Amino acid sequence: MSRSLPDPGNGRLALDPDYLAALDADLCRRASEWLHPVRPDGVRRVLDPGFGQDAPEVDLDDRIEAVRRATGLPVVLLDTDESPKRISALTRCVDGLSRYTGTVTRYADGRCAELRLPCPLGPPPRNADTSAAEEACGLFTHSHLTVDGTRVDATGCRQEPDGPVELRLADVGGWNIGVRGTAVADGAAVRTVGAGQPPRPGHLCTTGAT
Repeated sequence: MSRSLPDPGNGRLALDPDYLAALDADLCRRASEWLHPVRPDGVRRVLDPGFGQDAPEVDLDDRIEAVRRATGLPVVLLDTDESPKRISALTRCVDGLSRYTGTVTRYADGRCAELRLPCPLGPPPRNADTSAAEEACGLFTHSHLTVDGTRVDATGCRQEPDGPVELRLADVGGWNIGVRGTAVADGAAVRTVGAGQPPRPGHLCTTGAT
């Protein structure tokens, strides 16, 4: 919660300058970590050896293998010649331990391709009432993805009713595979690396690196 001080000039609340300065410093730190993901001791905070402003040029196959080796999970890519900006990982508490549970491949234009271990709770039960509610709210629509050359059914998700579809999500081999971005068309093509294995949590996350 933000701290505030009364503003005698107009009776409204003004943010504490010290708090604003702290927010600004935190933003600068995060930006620096994004551009330079290497600590002063030389240890990288990220799993992708090709990510970062000063990162050496690393072959995409080597980047993918480094993330797969660290996480124990598959990686999904947009089926394009464009090289991703960053390949990162998601973590979740599984049986009381922090494990890698997904990978996210991010591109410079804001598009993402992602693979996730399904939530243990699973999807809500499908019945006429829930289907009618989804249709009425306008946030979901039937969509498709093309995964490794095969067209599969997907759910298209919007952030606001009747807005653009910003996520297309499909169940492929028990994994949740999706693409994000307003520029991603219906039937968008992705390819997976290592997704033939049964869905399971990845390695323990002991370094905090993503």
